[in-house]
Amino acid sequence: MERTCYSPDEPHPTTPAEAMNRDLTILADTLQEIAYDAGCALLAPVDTTTTRRYAARYNDVYRRLCTTAPCIITVASPLPEDATPGSIRIAARAAATYARETPVPRCTHRIVA
Repeated sequence: MERTCYSPDEPHPTTPAEAMNRDLTILADTLQEIAYDAGCALLAPVDTTTTRRYAARYNDVYRRLCTTAPCIITVASPLPEDATPGSIRIAARAAATYARETPVPRCTHRIVA
């Protein structure tokens, strides 16, 4: 199914590599937001429901990132529901850095007729 939530100002990706690159950028931005929110939770006391929401949001983005770039499994892992804001922040920053620096894979297999 094709994604249809692109901004009207942005051109639609023309190749699968461009689409993957755009998806990785969106996921990295979302992970940066999670890291920022978890960092704020370190400074101000928050309830466990908020922390669980951060962990659940991170795990949702992590699952999407695993389908887009399967190599993320070597860098990050899903977080438990009761993760601390500090561990959520560290995991989100690591995954965001990976998503930003992941080279777009190229087709390396040969077609045999």
